[in-house]
Amino acid sequence: MLLLVSAMLGHTGCNRSSASLSISPATIDLGKVAASGQHLSGEVRLANVGPDSVAVRLRSSCSCITSDPREFSLSPGQRRDVEFSIASSGRSGEFQGEIVIVASDQPHRVPVKATLIPEVTCFPNRAVLLPDDEGGLSAEVLVEAPLELWPDLTLVAMDERLVVVALDPEADSERRFQVRAARSNPQYEALVLKKSGQETPVLQVPVIVGCP
Repeated sequence: MLLLVSAMLGHTGCNRSSASLSISPATIDLGKVAASGQHLSGEVRLANVGPDSVAVRLRSSCSCITSDPREFSLSPGQRRDVEFSIASSGRSGEFQGEIVIVASDQPHRVPVKATLIPEVTCFPNRAVLLPDDEGGLSAEVLVEAPLELWPDLTLVAMDERLVVVALDPEADSERRFQVRAARSNPQYEALVLKKSGQETPVLQVPVIVGCP
């Protein structure tokens, strides 16, 4: 499943420019991100600061980095945001690559780096709601993630009929959550593990009603 994660970019350095093309940022640092089989994504802004139209082509240092669009032209004064994505599946540790922007046959290299943290997991892989002592339904799930990611992670209920409570918010890499519902319903929306600054969830946890 292809997931595009809208990552918060750590921009370093000044805008890079040639006689006719301005590139921002000059270096892309995605920081520490969870490598959960997702495609990490971001943008590079190109601007034609010269008097003539510029033909632009994009390529990358490896097949794991893709961009869209790959070829276009910029009129004088025109700007365009180019989206790129990195396939993180099967990768961990330090990642370094390059986006190569060729403008009027002159190459410009934009370094891309990230620290890919091992996969975030949930056990069980779904929240099974069962009757509890309070007359409602509840379930517990255990989410495991690297300790350095937890300050930015939150397990939330997208369904207003569900409530998520952190049972041990100060624990280490493994943290327990309780999911509660006032009454049984045939279907609930999944829980999502969100990282601050990202619109796309790091993890989705289906919610079902089990047999008592």
